[in-house]
Amino acid sequence: MRTTRYAAPAAANGIELSVIAAVILGGTSLNGGKGTIWGTLLGVLIMGTLNNGFNLLQLSSYWQDVARGSVLLLAVGLDQLRLRLSER
Repeated sequence: MRTTRYAAPAAANGIELSVIAAVILGGTSLNGGKGTIWGTLLGVLIMGTLNNGFNLLQLSSYWQDVARGSVLLLAVGLDQLRLRLSER
């Protein structure tokens, strides 16, 4: 018997915000793009822990997106502050 294997085109739909937030949380700068794999793994662990906590708390998907966006804004703000302080 032959099995057909395929990938669902919409399998990872909607995780773009989480991926970007994890990479930025890991220390990759939006201005220069420098980062490490270990930092990115740390960012993925942080986002995974947040997502797991949201699911355990049974938060609606709307508030999960709001929280992820807030984390992303905080990470970008801290990155910009770090860049401005290093210019001095």
